[in-house]
Amino acid sequence: MVITRLIIEGFKGFKDRFCIEFNESVNIIVGDNEAGKSTILEAINLGLTGLYAGKPVKNNISQYLFNDQLVKEYLDSLTTAARLPPPALFVELHFQKTPDTAFMEGDGNCQKSSSVGVVFKIKFNEDYKAAYEALLKAGDIRTLPIEYYDIEWKGNPPIFNGGDK
Repeated sequence: MVITRLIIEGFKGFKDRFCIEFNESVNIIVGDNEAGKSTILEAINLGLTGLYAGKPVKNNISQYLFNDQLVKEYLDSLTTAARLPPPALFVELHFQKTPDTAFMEGDGNCQKSSSVGVVFKIKFNEDYKAAYEALLKAGDIRTLPIEYYDIEWKGNPPIFNGGDK
């Protein structure tokens, strides 16, 4: 399977949407320390396997997977009238279309275009909105409310979708 594109948003050092295109042969990622080289590899692994640090993320969702600045902005906003929604994490992998990958073709990607690939998200589950609102009213939230988050990991057909943490 040849990865042609990676899109990351809200994952570790990548606050904003980051896209990298890969060629079919050798790809070399070069950058300063703390530039995100390892995070790119972690994002690829996460999107392909659903594992982070060798463990299933669905059982180990952590605030530390999210971009620090996004989490800080979210937590700071909770004391204002302009509250931000809980941040999300997004990894999307696109693959070269071959007979072996054709079953993953669809338009469920961020560009809504026909492509072969997978999408991995950790995001707030709207089913918990009432409980979340009660938590906000109680105040004093100091960490990301990950107990209200779910994982969505989709290809065509879906790989995993749900919150059975």
